[in-house]
Amino acid sequence: MFIIAFIVILSPIILLHELGHFLIAKRAGVKVEKFSLGFGPKIFGFRFQDTEYLISLILFGGYVKMAGEDIRAKLKGDGTEFRTKDVLTRIFIVIAGSALNIISASLIFSAVFMLGIPTFGNKISVDKDSPAWKVGLRSGDRIIDISGEKIRSFNRLIEKMIEKSGSEMELVVSRDNLRIKKVIRDVEIENFGISPFLPPEIGDVLEGYPAKACGLKKGDKVISINGKRVSGWNEMAEVIHKSGDKVLEILVKRDGKEFLVDITPKIEELGTGSKIGLIGITPVSPKMEYERYGIITSFGKGIYQTYNIIKVSLVAIGKLIMGRLSFRHLAGPLGIAKVASEQMQFGLTNILLLVASLSAILGAINLLPIPVLDGGYIMFFVIEKLRGQPIKPKIQEIAQAISLSMLICLIVYITIFNDLPRFSLWNAFISKASEMLNIIRK
Repeated sequence: MFIIAFIVILSPIILLHELGHFLIAKRAGVKVEKFSLGFGPKIFGFRFQDTEYLISLILFGGYVKMAGEDIRAKLKGDGTEFRTKDVLTRIFIVIAGSALNIISASLIFSAVFMLGIPTFGNKISVDKDSPAWKVGLRSGDRIIDISGEKIRSFNRLIEKMIEKSGSEMELVVSRDNLRIKKVIRDVEIENFGISPFLPPEIGDVLEGYPAKACGLKKGDKVISINGKRVSGWNEMAEVIHKSGDKVLEILVKRDGKEFLVDITPKIEELGTGSKIGLIGITPVSPKMEYERYGIITSFGKGIYQTYNIIKVSLVAIGKLIMGRLSFRHLAGPLGIAKVASEQMQFGLTNILLLVASLSAILGAINLLPIPVLDGGYIMFFVIEKLRGQPIKPKIQEIAQAISLSMLICLIVYITIFNDLPRFSLWNAFISKASEMLNIIRK
């Protein structure tokens, strides 16, 4: 599933990007020597007219090789080479990849709005002792306004909080038909402690755990534990996890009737080495709402959603650079592929939303003025236009080498510290390695 997700979701996004370069290059009369999906050794290929079309071994990426694009190669001067074209034409060719990504994202979002876009409501679950808990938010609260903007979905709630992360924001909260204002300052969203609301209702009962032995069933609602009411799944789960092997008196509601059950949690060790109490229940799926719109409205919303994704991404990058957002918030190739494989289990709509979001983000990031990205080439071309002559090849090569090295280091860091810990096998490996190191030290 992981490999399939990688190919089905990520490959088309990269293919669209390279197709943008390819189409405009052909339109401008530039000879395209190779059009490859992926890097490295060729797996499969064929030639059509002047272009060789390839599928290469490393599928994360791709490239279009144009005649005369190598800054150190000698030009033939036959008019089909990239560097013989005027600056504006070269900029159009380079910008076309990101442009096609962004246009495609808008069209896909528009299609999803017509089909029906799934959204969580604005009702939240709050982790105990988190920053959200400390400012007075509680499970079951509805965030209806942030700094003057009406909030109707959890997705928009998170986007708005990322925009305002590190600065002051005013939240309007609905609780028990009352409106409460909360002012939050200098809070980082990745540690804020909120998630879509999950009621303390049992979605499934697992074999081999105490809940099954005590007769709990799917659909049962937990009212209180040891006499203390629980308002959401997270709050209930935290009490159970921290209880150890102590007997819990759980008040359960089933078919309108309430009854007490005494349960002793089963202690299990996590991959990290810590231990928690489990009774063997899973939550019900968060309530999804579907919003459908007409063609014109969907098209407008698709454009706005693409703009919003790009805006949030660029704001987040700015906060990363300024140190106001942690790099632990990022996902690399493995992390993205894992998310993609998970989303494939939830149907076509979720896949389309992920493809559109990633396409918009890829398009925007590629236009950043970093030498190894498309935006870096555009920056070189603009400087060339202003100076009246190209930047020396040696300077371009040094700038690209430095930025490529930094990018590789960032990807390696994200893969090791962000992506791999998402996999239980990796956590188990780290746990065993730590045990072996402790034995060696002793």
